[in-house]
Amino acid sequence: MKTFKVEYEIIDRKLQKIFTKGGDPIGYSGELKQGPLGKKRLKITNERNEEVGEITEKKYRFGLYDLVQFVITAGGEKITLAKEMKELKSYYVIEPDSISLKGDWMGSDFEIQKDQETIARVENKKDSFFIEIIKENYETLSLSILFGIIWVFYYERLL
Repeated sequence: MKTFKVEYEIIDRKLQKIFTKGGDPIGYSGELKQGPLGKKRLKITNERNEEVGEITEKKYRFGLYDLVQFVITAGGEKITLAKEMKELKSYYVIEPDSISLKGDWMGSDFEIQKDQETIARVENKKDSFFIEIIKENYETLSLSILFGIIWVFYYERLL
């Protein structure tokens, strides 16, 4: 099992970068870029600077409310963290059903599961996250999902 410390960089109140420290190998990172039409993208690279995943932000309107989707592509999977509204309350859903977050993922500790099997455990500390990779063949997927969750935290102003 590998453990990574995941940190983020905010400059001028804008999320700039998410990166790992520790673990073996060190070197997963994602830098937030904004395209000419305002579309935001986080390209995830490994220690050899190879692109291993990406997260894109898609915004849409629901009446008077702005909602968002974070589409995570990594490890041959496409996962969506989408903010939805019901009875004037917002909440997030994760798709597909084969991926789930067990525990309080907007709080402190949770597990990332694939097909109801834990592939990683995450602990949220004050200014960083710790992720323990349980299933090494899902390392890139687990880190990419955590990078997406950190982006959700930033979007919801929890960082």
